[in-house]
Amino acid sequence: MPPIPAVRFDGMWAPEFMLSVNIASGDDTRNDGRLETFDALYPRGSYFSEAAQLGPANFYNFHPYIYLYPSETIRLQFDVNFYWRLEQNDGVYGPPGNIIQLPNDNLDKKVNVAFSSGFEWEINEATNISLLATYSDPKGILATSDNHADSVKFVEFTVNWAFF
Repeated sequence: MPPIPAVRFDGMWAPEFMLSVNIASGDDTRNDGRLETFDALYPRGSYFSEAAQLGPANFYNFHPYIYLYPSETIRLQFDVNFYWRLEQNDGVYGPPGNIIQLPNDNLDKKVNVAFSSGFEWEINEATNISLLATYSDPKGILATSDNHADSVKFVEFTVNWAFF
């Protein structure tokens, strides 16, 4: 889902505020023999962030972010992404649709909080570079998981060069 239209201010650094809110269905009854979880037919890894940890199933999230423009060619980004399970009986899924945490006795709906910041510089019409850093902190069901309780630190450096 695209973010809610941005609120952008003129003036120094021209701040731009945006909000993305997403929801994906889960399974109502765990043992009824029917899988009612949302299934993205052609999943891509980075639904919610470049760190690509969680997939679009059994959850809702709230994602406010801000862009700042200290110059015409530089953009700074700061955001926080909150994730919750839709139902207490829901598992947690990865980007390709694989289950990474089965439902268990933990009734906490919280799943994760991820903080990101980024820098993008448009050097010229054909070249730009970007740097993105994310810190992801498991909550609730993931915080008590044997396999997914550790925080994740992710850094991405990209150079885009278009040639004509």
